[in-house]
Amino acid sequence: MNESFGGLGLGHVDFAEAAYRIGQADASTGLVYVMHVGAAQTISLFGNDDQKERWLQANNGALLGTYSTSERATGGHWWYNLSEASRDGHDYLLNAEKSFTTSSGQADFYVVQTRSPGAKDQNDIVFFIVDGKSEEHRIQALGCARCPRQSLRSHPVQQCAGAAA
Repeated sequence: MNESFGGLGLGHVDFAEAAYRIGQADASTGLVYVMHVGAAQTISLFGNDDQKERWLQANNGALLGTYSTSERATGGHWWYNLSEASRDGHDYLLNAEKSFTTSSGQADFYVVQTRSPGAKDQNDIVFFIVDGKSEEHRIQALGCARCPRQSLRSHPVQQCAGAAA
């Protein structure tokens, strides 16, 4: 990730090497690392300046983020969602149940994937940044011995139009 957002400015090979070495020492920690870097990189590449400042630079970059993409109804497929965001004026409403969200209940933010409002096919997806410390979503535990991995259920979470990544 770019140095200006708290990263080291290294490339994909360095990321893969770091993930490999962390995973060798502890697979659960490796998974948390990979999901955090993926979520942070998504914001770094596609977020606006406000989102980058709020989620990547806050607390000197010490916030923990994660992806929340798979859904039980689709067998946990990464890019296949049945949930769909809807519009409420200029805002979005996200009402989705995500399964197997690494760091669920511990993350400061979630990059949640769902289908775009009025999506015509499964490739029409959108990502939302959800504040992990808000009371707007509820966590349902699925359990994992060493790394918090749970489902994330949001009952309509309202996101302002500028919050969609």
